[in-house]
Amino acid sequence: MKLKILNQNKNAHQKNFERRSEIKYDITNFSEEFFINKFKLKEIYSKREITSIYFDTNHFDFYHLSQEGILPRKKVRIRYYVKGKYNLEIKFQDYNSKIKRINKLINIKNINNYLLENGIRESLRPIITVNFKRRYFLSYAGRITIDKDLNYSHCNQHSMLDTRGKIISNQKILEIKNDNINDKVPYSFRDIELKEQRNSKYCNGINLLYGLY
Repeated sequence: MKLKILNQNKNAHQKNFERRSEIKYDITNFSEEFFINKFKLKEIYSKREITSIYFDTNHFDFYHLSQEGILPRKKVRIRYYVKGKYNLEIKFQDYNSKIKRINKLINIKNINNYLLENGIRESLRPIITVNFKRRYFLSYAGRITIDKDLNYSHCNQHSMLDTRGKIISNQKILEIKNDNINDKVPYSFRDIELKEQRNSKYCNGINLLYGLY
């Protein structure tokens, strides 16, 4: 289910809510074409490059909650496909599904105000930037994305769009996104020994950049 709410104030930002289930698989050892052909995936959009700036507390509270699998939890990031067009995305996860709240940022410098308006009371700062390429597909199990060419960088605390210390990963992630939160029946990957797993780009980036876990 997707609900779009527009504030009547002409200077207000756009709010967008999604509630869905997500299932992730690490397909690093497989080619994309293997899954496209085997499961007859239909590509529905052009491939895009995506950049996400992740926020956390000074003690990395969001990271630790995610790494330890503690629910409920949340994730805060700025995401963009083209510089100058930024969205604030806040993902809330409970025991049944994930809710993603999307806010179009009119002025990225006012990020703290947007956080407060969305109920984020923690003191946050930009931690890492994740950049990757994504392909979009449609299947009987729902929408599918494949992410690759991932790279992770430290954020510049004085200018969040500037980065340093890039680390490149060869990991590839396939994700099934289903708008029916009660339907959690994924593809059967038993014949190729592929299992569902938790996979957070933010946690992966922290592990690589900070040498944690």
